[in-house]
Amino acid sequence: MDTTKFVEIAKECQLNFIYSGERMNEEIKCQKVIKKTRAEGNVSAVIFSNYLINEGLVITDKGIWFATGSGTLHSFWLDIVTVIPLLSLIFRKTKGSFTFDKFILHNVYITQTLLVKNLKVEFILWNIQKKKTIDFTCELAVEGADASTCGELANAFMTMATKTGTEYVPEEEVKNTDGTSEKAVEKNNTFDFLWGNIIKNIHTILQLDTDNIVISKFKFSNENKIQTPIGNPVTISRSAVASIKKGRSFSPLTILIAILIGGIIGSLFGGIFTVLIAVLLSLPTALPRMLTIKRKDGTKFKIRLNRDKTNTESYERLMKVIFI
Repeated sequence: MDTTKFVEIAKECQLNFIYSGERMNEEIKCQKVIKKTRAEGNVSAVIFSNYLINEGLVITDKGIWFATGSGTLHSFWLDIVTVIPLLSLIFRKTKGSFTFDKFILHNVYITQTLLVKNLKVEFILWNIQKKKTIDFTCELAVEGADASTCGELANAFMTMATKTGTEYVPEEEVKNTDGTSEKAVEKNNTFDFLWGNIIKNIHTILQLDTDNIVISKFKFSNENKIQTPIGNPVTISRSAVASIKKGRSFSPLTILIAILIGGIIGSLFGGIFTVLIAVLLSLPTALPRMLTIKRKDGTKFKIRLNRDKTNTESYERLMKVIFI
């Protein structure tokens, strides 16, 4: 990983809490942070978090090393923090590293904390071995930091970010080389279907060849769009397909989540009707549309659908070619 650009932007923005080059070598406190984090490789920069106890982040050619008092870690696929913060599975991780051979930096968010006005740094990382995303958050105690500091530091970190190739990109976000928007080029043998609720999104891809239908399912979060496979692809012989129909299904998980949310809100603010209101509001998403592929032997394969243009167009295209 080339960290040269990170150092260049940090110097250009004059972020005085980031030490690099000769300035880093002259500061004894930098060496103390490097020693505390046990950073390996060629050090490009040291970012201070607490001068008194030598906390901070160290950027090397091998990864990002850290020693902070506020580090936390959780996985997106196990976490429902955006819905019920009290049930979020968060683990303290105040010392360690994210080496570039095991983790890819996917995105960075930096904001100011409300009370102390520290910088809250959030790394969205892709675990290469486990093929899932993790979220690491820590705080940097930086004097005189403001909104512009957040943006400048985020831009510096983003020079080390890499797309994983597994992101879901909606068709309307596809751009021409001149920057104008354009609908993605549709392949005649590929059909995309989307479904999502308040916790997760499912992207199903149907691929047709001369003899078979291959169904692949992926889940992704609204925050990072990185797709993770759900099981192995399913292959169905086209000659074995009896019917493909749209209908309705029932999502009990959506109702259970609504009951839980209603119960929590009711216990905090009073009122027994919050559960009923939450359930009523969840009904539209608890009864999603369903695409059912039925084989001649009676086996059924079900795909949930959003009520949007992408699903409708994919379904219409599929019906034109599937039984030819």
